[in-house]
Amino acid sequence: MFGYTKPYGQHSPANAANVPQQGAQACRNLAAKETCSYKAHYCGLCFALSRQYGPLWRACANFDSTLLLLLMSAQQPDAPTLTKAFCPLGAPRRYCVIDGDELFMKIGSAFTVAMVDLKSQDAIIDGARAARPARLLGRRAFARAERVLAENHFDASSLDEIQKRQGKLESMAVENPLSVSFDDLAAPTGHGLAKVFEYTADLAGLRPNAEPLRRIGNAAGKIIYAADCLEDLETDLARGRFNGLAACSMVVPGTLILTGEASAGLKYLLDRCRAEIAYALRELETVRYRAIIENILLTSLPLRASEVLASRTESGHEPNHHKVDDIG
Repeated sequence: MFGYTKPYGQHSPANAANVPQQGAQACRNLAAKETCSYKAHYCGLCFALSRQYGPLWRACANFDSTLLLLLMSAQQPDAPTLTKAFCPLGAPRRYCVIDGDELFMKIGSAFTVAMVDLKSQDAIIDGARAARPARLLGRRAFARAERVLAENHFDASSLDEIQKRQGKLESMAVENPLSVSFDDLAAPTGHGLAKVFEYTADLAGLRPNAEPLRRIGNAAGKIIYAADCLEDLETDLARGRFNGLAACSMVVPGTLILTGEASAGLKYLLDRCRAEIAYALRELETVRYRAIIENILLTSLPLRASEVLASRTESGHEPNHHKVDDIG
């Protein structure tokens, strides 16, 4: 869970000029109906987590899981069932949310809990003091989420293997920085998201959607990994934690600014990944919510990544698009 997939409109309009002008949905805010649909999924996730795993799990509702819910819901032949519920944290009125009994809501909740499990494992490796007791408290929920996913033909252990692969690459980068590239480090996040996105096609029985969703997940995962490294650079360096940019010598020594070559390469990577998402979306068959999904994947995510890249780049630098390989 990284939180980079909130719909466009949360950003300042002044940043709209930085969004790549590819596709009809660039810089397009959601209409009122689309905003209501998005909130129904986000709030529905909150209620589903509380109902299935306990009230404290409401805090784990997030933008990334909501995107996953939208992808599942968008491919279902029947429109999702709506219900009304009181929010203990909101205004004293009933909110329209997706019914938590919908299968895709149960699966989305399980993925959310499984992601918390993976994040807690990562936090333990990073030395976070609260990670071990938190993981101990959540062990029953983690086991239940794994069962729900297994019952619906998704092997959660595959995500564990991908995370272990990430750990091995990071260890290699520390021991021998020249042996691992930034593309290598970004690959596991892409592979993990590709696997989850591809699964949504199987769940809906739309096998032709599997390939475009795999490509979308792979490209989006690489954007997210790059943005996360950029945003966490200062904190990671201050706390002695691993950061892919620093490990690959992409940062000017003694600063938080990328080298010119690194800045150019990352800009090209972001542009190529966004183009891949745009091409794959053309092949994706959806029944509903397409405008919301395109808003997030073609506008909001690239904009967020571009903003954080700009914050780590010296002004006036001209990119060289020959510095980074294709996204693969």
